[in-house]
Amino acid sequence: MTTSREELVPKKGTVSSVIWNWFAFARSDLDQTTPRCKVCLKSVASKGSSTTNLLQHLKQKHPAEWEKCCAQWNEKDRGTTSTSRTAAKIQEWCEGPTDRSCYWGIWKKRRDMSEVQAELGLPTHQLITESPTRWGSRQRMIERFLEQEKALPEEEDAELTKTIKGKIMRYLDDKYSDPVKDELLDMSSLVDPRFRTTYIDPDKVEPVKKRAVAEMMSLPAPANNSTPQQPGTAVQVRQEDAQPPPKKKMTLAAFFKKNPVSSPN
Repeated sequence: MTTSREELVPKKGTVSSVIWNWFAFARSDLDQTTPRCKVCLKSVASKGSSTTNLLQHLKQKHPAEWEKCCAQWNEKDRGTTSTSRTAAKIQEWCEGPTDRSCYWGIWKKRRDMSEVQAELGLPTHQLITESPTRWGSRQRMIERFLEQEKALPEEEDAELTKTIKGKIMRYLDDKYSDPVKDELLDMSSLVDPRFRTTYIDPDKVEPVKKRAVAEMMSLPAPANNSTPQQPGTAVQVRQEDAQPPPKKKMTLAAFFKKNPVSSPN
């Protein structure tokens, strides 16, 4: 059953957003849970008092009406206390998403990234960040970035981003430019069963392995006893020495025999 414009009723209570001039509810929707667009009469899902989906619908489906909404906000609602939060949201929508965390921008960039991954045959992985409590998370973050570098859009970095990248590169250069530290890290990675040779330069794998073998061979051999003993006997003697025989429990009668009680005169 289709709903006509005559069957739509405005939102109940106080309306704090100009977006409600383009949305209303069906007369049969007594609880007013499903807003409908006054332009196309389509229902738009909205959770609670959130107007994000309403803004998105108007901007994507009706660009001309969206311009009217932005103009109405600029003329009437700028600077008012009751609509300050909605005004900031509409301003961001008017100017468009400025970073990767603005509303639908995340979904759109993920969709574009999935398409590029399919074209280039890359794994469908998302970028990850490091965790201060996870050892090696920074390496995994850089590894994932290098894996998906071809699928990332080429954008000119802002000054703040350039500064951060410069500081990160200087930090990494200072940390891993010491040959002594590099040798220690290579040896630690080799003996760690989680990494082995994953993060070691392929040209250094064989020298690192030879160095590890040489260091193990240079360790002093364990001292041998002059008189060989049977393993079972030695273990048995040590167990007897370590565990003294248990003491017998003293009965009440034995206690009185040992310490006779003197009778009063």
